[in-house]
Amino acid sequence: MQCMPRICENQVGGVPAIYETPTKSCSIEDEQRGDPGTSWGSVRAAMGHPEPFQLNYISIGNQECSMHYYKENYRKFYSAIKASYLDIKIISSCDRSTISPIDPVDLYDVHVYTSSGDMSSKSRMFDSTPRGRPKAIVSEYAVTGNDVGQGTLVASLAEAAFLIGLERNRFFYTTSGLVLW
Repeated sequence: MQCMPRICENQVGGVPAIYETPTKSCSIEDEQRGDPGTSWGSVRAAMGHPEPFQLNYISIGNQECSMHYYKENYRKFYSAIKASYLDIKIISSCDRSTISPIDPVDLYDVHVYTSSGDMSSKSRMFDSTPRGRPKAIVSEYAVTGNDVGQGTLVASLAEAAFLIGLERNRFFYTTSGLVLW
């Protein structure tokens, strides 16, 4: 299994980072991927890692789509990052139903927290989704609620059913991440 880093631009000290400037955001990418001869790449090199990191994904926000500032600022961040790094895939915290042509996105983030009964039914969540871009990244999922306890067979089977559904639709989604409580 190959794991890849992903930067998530969301909360910094309780203040949404989406309020920060796209220039500050690009400094992070420059520090991670820049040549050691650049100002930010030299910072990384000075910390003992002269080779650039393989950074292919950046999430802009985390469950912030409904916030009044998100969509307008998202476009600014998307444009600034893509101006310097065309190959980085941008992940929106908005779901597929809220993405429009004026909200460019490479991937959209899906979080699923629900009961075991509902998790099992979500094994068909992507079965009828149109197969065009953008793809989904299921970055968080977990059975929650009273039927979890300290971990139950029912909860485990529900999450397994959900994962089988993701595997069946593997050409539509890219990755998934279990949230451990």
